[in-house]
Amino acid sequence: MYEAQASLDAATRRMRESGGAISQNFYSPNLKLLLKEHVRRLATFRKFSREMSRVNDELKAWDGLIADQEAYYAQKELLDFIGYGKYAHTPRKLAEAMAGLPDIGCWHSLQQCEKTPSPLWQMKPDEIPTLSYRVFLIIQECWIRKNRENSRALFNLLRERIRSLPSTSDLRAELRQQVRYLRQAVEETDLAHSPSGEVPHLILAAYLRNKGKPRSLEESALAEIESAQI
Repeated sequence: MYEAQASLDAATRRMRESGGAISQNFYSPNLKLLLKEHVRRLATFRKFSREMSRVNDELKAWDGLIADQEAYYAQKELLDFIGYGKYAHTPRKLAEAMAGLPDIGCWHSLQQCEKTPSPLWQMKPDEIPTLSYRVFLIIQECWIRKNRENSRALFNLLRERIRSLPSTSDLRAELRQQVRYLRQAVEETDLAHSPSGEVPHLILAAYLRNKGKPRSLEESALAEIESAQI
């Protein structure tokens, strides 16, 4: 491919040069020679252009074959991993096994991922929980409490829980500063019809999405006003 592209680039450059010579010397006595040379260079350009098209078609065919083989390998590896049984119903293990496919096999991928703390998953005992995960735990705690106390609004429970956090807590600072977007996340989530176990996850996803949006000056002011009420 690189050889064909280099030849085509050289032929393109030479064709443009002869074309430019013709346009600049249209009344030259050498015009006939220039035209003959341009025709020769144009034929060379067309030859390498066809060759480049053939190479691209071949490359596309190889890419498709490789993609099919990678898909087969990944599916076989994953089915063998699940069939082993030990981790078939452990979502984190399954995710770690799939992470390296198709570049490396499931078992190698699992071994590599187990060495790296995950910022997006429930923490192992030796990992420090991320701020986002601690926000999730607060939401989950208040949602469980709401299911026990049906008369209480979920956001009111969240607001009380934020106020109960230590004043020096980075989690309190996070939730206090972003409380407007937590409230919006609760309001956007269909609490009545969503599966109960999914609700904390849905609220967290909406919260992260809302607080990550660009803010206008007005939006920043409104967020600060709600923050001051905590």
